Amino acid sequence: MAFATFFNSLCNFHCDVQDKYVLVGTLNGHGRPPNCFAFNGTNTILASGGDDEEVRIWDIKRLRLCQRLMDSAGRWGQVTCVQFVNVEVHSNTDWLCLGTGRGMLAMYRKSRRAAEFAEAWSLQVFTAGDSVEAFAYDPNHQRLAVSSHYGRIKMLRLQQGKFVELWEDELLDAIPRAVFFSDNGRSVLIFAMESGVISSRDVETSSTQSIKALKTAIGYASQCQVTGNVLIDNMRNGFDLYPHNRIIPLGTLPVPSTKMYVKAGVFGETGKIAVCGSDHGRIYVYGLADLKPRQQLLHGGSTDIVQIVETSSAQDDYLIASGTSTGKCDIRIWKRTIKRPAQFEGGKMGERLIVCNILFIFLFTWITRGTWISYFNDMKTDISQSPYLLSKGR
Repeated sequence: MAFATFFNSLCNFHCDVQDKYVLVGTLNGHGRPPNCFAFNGTNTILASGGDDEEVRIWDIKRLRLCQRLMDSAGRWGQVTCVQFVNVEVHSNTDWLCLGTGRGMLAMYRKSRRAAEFAEAWSLQVFTAGDSVEAFAYDPNHQRLAVSSHYGRIKMLRLQQGKFVELWEDELLDAIPRAVFFSDNGRSVLIFAMESGVISSRDVETSSTQSIKALKTAIGYASQCQVTGNVLIDNMRNGFDLYPHNRIIPLGTLPVPSTKMYVKAGVFGETGKIAVCGSDHGRIYVYGLADLKPRQQLLHGGSTDIVQIVETSSAQDDYLIASGTSTGKCDIRIWKRTIKRPAQFEGGKMGERLIVCNILFIFLFTWITRGTWISYFNDMKTDISQSPYLLSKGR
């Protein structure tokens, strides 16, 4: 009975581990706080940009630094946002776009066979005193929407290998914290930080299509590519989950806060979870089916600010990257293995049988120790008294 209880506990522990994110590595090197993360589409590369005015390219499989991207002329300033974009739809090339604190956009490319990224182009999209706040890329129409810290909005389009400006507009007295394409690329949504206003603009003409006001400010906003839902840092008591094109939240994901810092909250596992940063060294993982907490991950101490989180779902793993803007300013990688229904059940049963066999052998050996110890002692005595050995001794 005790053995069965122990075995079931061991198996249940194994299943719990399979359902949890575990820390797989820590990436060090940013001399100053990281501001933004981006995974490529195959879960093999993480790009991180920071206040140290460079982008670091990390090999996620080996957890090591591969490359450092920086402007030799020092024109970038801090790196404010990074994103892998799908410039060539049917291509084995990674395209990395980044925005900087001095109003620049830069694009880097790397084929799967190449060892490193190479700069494709750079563009002074805003003045040097106005940082790039956010951008979004629409691969279907090859448009790039960009916002600045001082409220400028620009729409660019890729033509003959270069981005050209379609229009420019401005938000008054508000920081456009996020921009997303909507309605199959026909509209762009602009999220204003202080006012909590979400405005929709026509991508061709910039004319306003709709204006909606939330009841909270917008510290951070992310959009699920699968469901269209939007997750917003309300800068009060956590993150609000909004259905697509609605201003009444489905619910709030509580994250205690004592400091007025914006924190990232992103979707993960193809829209099934939300991962939220905090101002006290924790990452909160919520299930979105029931809006209940699933797990808390520790990154630093109770005073460390986890402002940046990012997720990725590809191949056989779900990944979370978290970064602190205090303390060591390190990056941690968390992983949860994807459970394939057929393979997992078979694999789980195989693992249980292996554990069971090992425990059975151990217990059988222990229970029968008196018999086999006596047997070996008798064998030792018989061998020592063997006439052959005695004759050899003479």
